[in-house]
Amino acid sequence: DFRRTWAVPTSLLFDESGQLAVIYIGPVGVEQLLADVGQLAADERVWLDSSLPFAGRWSGDLRHPNLRKYIETYFDRGFQDNAIQLAERFDHLLKSDPEYPKLLVRLAQHLQMSGAPVQAKKKFLQLLKLAPNNATAHMELSKLYYAEGNKTDALKHAEAALRLDPNHALAHSILGVLLLEQGYGSEAVEHFEKLVELQPEMFDARLRLGAAYGSVGRRAAAIEQFHHATL
Repeated sequence: DFRRTWAVPTSLLFDESGQLAVIYIGPVGVEQLLADVGQLAADERVWLDSSLPFAGRWSGDLRHPNLRKYIETYFDRGFQDNAIQLAERFDHLLKSDPEYPKLLVRLAQHLQMSGAPVQAKKKFLQLLKLAPNNATAHMELSKLYYAEGNKTDALKHAEAALRLDPNHALAHSILGVLLLEQGYGSEAVEHFEKLVELQPEMFDARLRLGAAYGSVGRRAAAIEQFHHATL
């Protein structure tokens, strides 16, 4: 029940179809009213821009049971940067929400895809503090560390993801690549064999398994995998 007592005076502006458009808490001037009437036919994004929470300043913490849902709505409607700002601003409140880790995954992946690996890594590490058994966070961190050239941490997080999900194809793939680069061909073969078992139609899986077989002298098996990859 979200009912509450409204301030007096409170005014409501409805559009021509009878939909509520604006709620004015307290006095409203003629200029403001005319400006809002002029925007009644505007695109939804125009209204969203004028309603963003950072247009003003909070006098205190925003406490609302649907806070996470509000942030997800900003994210879904294309205001990802604002969603990230909100999540950072109210992180201390969101931590008690059991669904918050899912939101952090979305925010971190957005940062990663937007070319902000440092911020993405920070978000994934933050996620692991709340949900240490999140396989997605471990796997994405493994990819980020590998891209940095930090193979030690890349290996650590890929192994953690695999412990949580033994059939995690990407974890097997990254572990196979890391082990092969470090000269552990036999161990790499095990991971690539599992990768092919999980994704038999994956072209790269066959090529990597073939390379791993070649590294341990299994030439016939390597040729067979390369043949499968070209079919």
